[in-house]
Amino acid sequence: MRYHKGNCRYQQSFLSLDDQVSKANVIRIIDEICEEFCTKVTTEKGIKDTGRKPYDPADLLKILVYGYFNGISSSRKLERETQRNIELKWLTSNVAPDHKTISDFRKDNPELISGLFKRLITRFKEHGLLTGKSIGVDGTKIKAYASKELNIETIRHKLDGIEQQVEKYLKDMDTLDKAEDDVEELERKKADLEEALAVLAAKKKEYQHLEDYLQAIGENRISTTDVDSKIMRGRYGKYWGYNTQTAVDTEHHLITSIKVTNLQNDKGLLAPMVEASQEITGQKPEEILADGGYYKITELKELEEQGTQCYVAINRTPSQAKDQAQGLVFTYHQQEDRYTCSERQSLDYWRRKGDIKVYRGTQCHLCPIRNTCTTTEQRTIHRNENGEWIDSFHKKMNSVEGKDKLIKRRSVVEHPFGTMKYYMGQIPLLLRGKKKVQAEMNLYAIGYNLKRYFNILAIENGKSGETKITMAA
Repeated sequence: MRYHKGNCRYQQSFLSLDDQVSKANVIRIIDEICEEFCTKVTTEKGIKDTGRKPYDPADLLKILVYGYFNGISSSRKLERETQRNIELKWLTSNVAPDHKTISDFRKDNPELISGLFKRLITRFKEHGLLTGKSIGVDGTKIKAYASKELNIETIRHKLDGIEQQVEKYLKDMDTLDKAEDDVEELERKKADLEEALAVLAAKKKEYQHLEDYLQAIGENRISTTDVDSKIMRGRYGKYWGYNTQTAVDTEHHLITSIKVTNLQNDKGLLAPMVEASQEITGQKPEEILADGGYYKITELKELEEQGTQCYVAINRTPSQAKDQAQGLVFTYHQQEDRYTCSERQSLDYWRRKGDIKVYRGTQCHLCPIRNTCTTTEQRTIHRNENGEWIDSFHKKMNSVEGKDKLIKRRSVVEHPFGTMKYYMGQIPLLLRGKKKVQAEMNLYAIGYNLKRYFNILAIENGKSGETKITMAA
């Protein structure tokens, strides 16, 4: 019988590690960027001349970047890969750290990881792959590595229980002091009670700290395993998590900024993401695309006054959405300072509520669709003091250009999150605390950006017929 068989496994070979890795392999980019970055930074380890030599930060950084690039975030799995994976052996020159070393490096060096992400963006800009002039912003909820929960009532109940237990132990101590039993036995019982009181005192201090923290942040419950996480409402219900924001350049869909927050919604986060993108790229965005979750009039107006054109989906109130569904239209007439409805009836200025002007219908009692329009005797319309600017913004978003921008937004910002979440799997985060979670999300963003860069190179090399893979300046 004829089968295609490989070479004999006992055949000796003189191939080096470099011979076994293709010249067009993306790990050469990972090696280049990590080596170049780590030559400009210093870490605490490696300074002393005595003791065991620490691992090179560049090697540990390469392991993490390679792992997140390939969807391997577990330090134990990465340890196994360093022992059997030819690509990782090439990256680290056969160095194989244990899983604790890899895990500790990831937890202890969030600034180093953040610096690598920023350096990568700088290199992309130097190569003309992004400008930062036009960005899309989006957010997604990511489940935290948290489980146990305490609310303020439970904490106070536990504190009351501790007080009662302490009182009981103190009474037992008084009883022992008055007893005339064997001295050694009394001393042993007293020592046990003192040890129990010390444990209760530590627990009381911990619960009091949690109670003070909850009162300071204005919350009534907390996750004891990750105190920075907040209850998020996502596709699969409520869970402890983080709201992760990204700014994505519209040219090649590279992530220019990623920011971890514990805010439950996206309102008010557009300006911070613009600032974060500008800080990393050195370019103030001239155009920004976002969905209705970022629709905050004061923020949009301020951004546009500063020179950034905003294309943000209109987030209508329930009453506005109902009017639109029923075909009710209210038109404002600036010169007369009044509204007219779709039935050509007038709504005149009635009164002011702070920054809001209220207009009220004059002939609603004669209107044939009154029951459809309102549940009160007269229909009212509220107009913000920035009403003129809001009208112009709505006109822009309802135009062909505005609708095209929103269609473009979906293709720009939703793909990065889809790719990263695919590699996250069922346990998306392995670190706890906002600062450490930020480092982990930076690693995912680095992995995604390298994938995008590799795909861009593949397209360019395909057009030119060359095999070129480098990030050399």
